[in-house]
Amino acid sequence: MTDEPSDTTHPEPGTGGRNVSPKVTNPARFLNRMITVPEPEMRIALWAELFRTQLPQHVLETVDALMSAVRSRHPSARVSILSFTRFLQRNRILAKQILLPIAVVEGHATILALLVDEPPFKTMEAAELERAAANEDKEITLGERRALARRPDPVLIERLLSDPDPVVVRNVLSNPRTVESQVVKLASRRPVPAAILIEVFQHQRWGLRPTIQSCLVQNPYTPLEIALGLLPLMPQSELRRLQREPSIHAILRGWAKDLIRRVET
Repeated sequence: MTDEPSDTTHPEPGTGGRNVSPKVTNPARFLNRMITVPEPEMRIALWAELFRTQLPQHVLETVDALMSAVRSRHPSARVSILSFTRFLQRNRILAKQILLPIAVVEGHATILALLVDEPPFKTMEAAELERAAANEDKEITLGERRALARRPDPVLIERLLSDPDPVVVRNVLSNPRTVESQVVKLASRRPVPAAILIEVFQHQRWGLRPTIQSCLVQNPYTPLEIALGLLPLMPQSELRRLQREPSIHAILRGWAKDLIRRVET
């Protein structure tokens, strides 16, 4: 008597010991599910589950379907690309382990652009980072600044938004007295450490605001994978301007042109 197939996950050869599910994810169903999931963290968890339980080929097919949905402005594209980009930012080692080899073999230029560790168009030099840290009040310790960032004091909020420490900025962003105009100023700041812009992008409140997303795309200090992930969320008028913008990465300009061409043809 033959054994019945099991629904439990099991290690597959060539998967690095991951437990691969025998159930193949349907890409269209997966992306449509994203629309029904209410919480951003739950959507990121779905991507993590996909990468941990599916074969690389099936992961690639789902990500490729996402890129097609993005180009065609499908209703599932907005929440899917945002959650996918957040997943990539938090799980780059896993994502590269699963996707990078097969994306190279298949020649998926867009996916490769998201995975390759290309630096931002501009980076804050070590000397600038040291200078920013030195400018902080030496009488206030880092721990005290992190605690002060939670206080509902507008003066403190304004001051600490320029702090070079990501945790201080994270606490300020979560402060209920922080307003959008202050976050717009932060997301537009130049020069700025990439780690600070990552905090803005990953924040559950501010990272979802279209105005903030636009600032991040336009900021040459934003990590390229974040700017690429946010680019499809930009309106057509913004894409037309970005395709000619000399202060952003050439890859970003090229993808803006590609998105415009695909919508107009």
